[in-house]
Amino acid sequence: MRPLDLTGQRFGMLVALSLHSREKGQAVWLCRCDCGAESKAMLGNLRRGHTTSCGCQRAAVTARNKTRHAMYGTPTYRSWSSMLTRCTNPANHKFADYGGRGIAVHEAWKSFEGFYADMGERPAGTTLGRKDNDGDYEPGNCRWESAKQQGRNKRNTASFEHDGITATIPEHCERLGLSPSTVRSRIYTHGWPIERALKASA
Repeated sequence: MRPLDLTGQRFGMLVALSLHSREKGQAVWLCRCDCGAESKAMLGNLRRGHTTSCGCQRAAVTARNKTRHAMYGTPTYRSWSSMLTRCTNPANHKFADYGGRGIAVHEAWKSFEGFYADMGERPAGTTLGRKDNDGDYEPGNCRWESAKQQGRNKRNTASFEHDGITATIPEHCERLGLSPSTVRSRIYTHGWPIERALKASA
């Protein structure tokens, strides 16, 4: 099978020059970057958009972030970066649970400065959480949460209203004397409505 010819094709800041070698069964191409440097890149990384420069672009972004707000690499910055990546990058392993199901990032929060202006510095022992796990990352829906708060706010511990009381499944079950695993099975496996699932005789 003849290798795919990428000669002259552009990938971001890179232009493929010639086939260089093969590594781990994959073609490696010699490319010229817009900055003038030459570098090697895996065929798959070029076609998927994972490699778009010789590295100068990443270095420039890092330097710009460090100079702009001096918070690059801090816990606050890492929370912001992780939020943005899982909502906007399909290659991220958490994308399916965030951007893939429609969770978006407030437009002003796409820059670290906008995010920091609203959320401030991340307190020790907390992570970024949302009050409504089906809502976007935006002012009014986000807060710095402890590990306990994060655990209670996960989708599998979502709150439901029953008999005028809003609580998680374990909390309802404790009040009603039911088994949480049985109720979860009724709701998530059999698709029962919450009112029926929380009846002992259902």
